[in-house]
Amino acid sequence: MSGTASDGTTDEGPVAGGSGDDSGSGDDAGQAPSGAVLPCGKPAGATEWDGDAYQARIDALAAEGAYLHAEADLVCSFAPAAVLDAGCGTGRVAAELAQRGVEVVGVDRDA
Repeated sequence: MSGTASDGTTDEGPVAGGSGDDSGSGDDAGQAPSGAVLPCGKPAGATEWDGDAYQARIDALAAEGAYLHAEADLVCSFAPAAVLDAGCGTGRVAAELAQRGVEVVGVDRDA
């Protein structure tokens, strides 16, 4: 017996759409179903990442006294020796992890 879990998977693996409705109608028309394997590349309608704008926002938050290391706190709660920061952007989290003694490799297509 197999069933579909709330995350759209079954005993046999992911199910395109997750809900069993592949009709393409409704609000999701034209979008890939949840769990679908898509070709590499940017999704339709994606904009280019602006690292300078991102860094300006981080700098503004830091100037306001915001705590900026929650991601690193979470990662360090698992006590890793090494981490791959895929989608690292400007490297903010990777740099914090390295300062905490974690070996880090950061990669980002847009950075």
